[in-house]
Amino acid sequence: RGSVKERAAGLTASCGVACNRRLAKICSDINKPDGQFILPSDRASISTFISTLPIRKVGGIGRVSERTLKEVFGVELCGQIWEQRGGIVKLMHKKSAEFLLGVGVGLGSATAHEEVDRQGYARKGISQERTFAALSSVPELEDKLRSIANSLAKHMGEEKLSGKTLTVKLKPVTFDTFTRATTLPMPISSVEQIYAAALEVMRKEYPLTLRLMGIRMSNLFRNGLPLEGLPQDQRTVSEFFSAAPPQPAAAAATKEKTTAATPVVVETASASASA
Repeated sequence: RGSVKERAAGLTASCGVACNRRLAKICSDINKPDGQFILPSDRASISTFISTLPIRKVGGIGRVSERTLKEVFGVELCGQIWEQRGGIVKLMHKKSAEFLLGVGVGLGSATAHEEVDRQGYARKGISQERTFAALSSVPELEDKLRSIANSLAKHMGEEKLSGKTLTVKLKPVTFDTFTRATTLPMPISSVEQIYAAALEVMRKEYPLTLRLMGIRMSNLFRNGLPLEGLPQDQRTVSEFFSAAPPQPAAAAATKEKTTAATPVVVETASASASA
């Protein structure tokens, strides 16, 4: 944090330290805007922390998942997930259940989100964001937006991606992050297309004084073909009932794949910064 402040002309940053990326990110939100939180790595400390953590604080649990967990399972805190594991495993998709059970016991991965697609799962989105000292000047805000659009377009080009749904993430000086999204008639990928669509969305929110800005593209396509956002071996309902049972070799391969060890790391996750 001191290095950030020194190199960025007084810009502050919050920091979280924990035994895996997921917990470190959650911890980085606790002592904003200029503090840090260290979660001890022993089982008792992690269990206590998880037991009172609202499910909405976990990246990957959005409004829809939150409502499902509350209304179907009566789960509002991460510590309650493990208590409802039987129903969650029976009623939810395997990958969703594995994710939630990991949340419920404080597990997390060191694998970067960008690597998920290489492991055989179609990514749901690609994004870029920036934190900065508070800005309210329209020209400065729009220059910052163009810079983010340029960076996003570059990464999308490297992965041959385009997207139809654009989301602009904005965080004012009050720390109340909000997003605005639009779905486009055709997939886009160029910097000019991304900037024009994002600018139209952001201008509807003026006047603004911001300290964080981001752009996300979802509903992705690669080489003109949509990415489904599902594991390659996942079948539809009709395929499930019409397909023959898997051969023993295939079943063994599936078992080997799903029981692979998850790496755990100690890392810092810096959250947003303010002037």
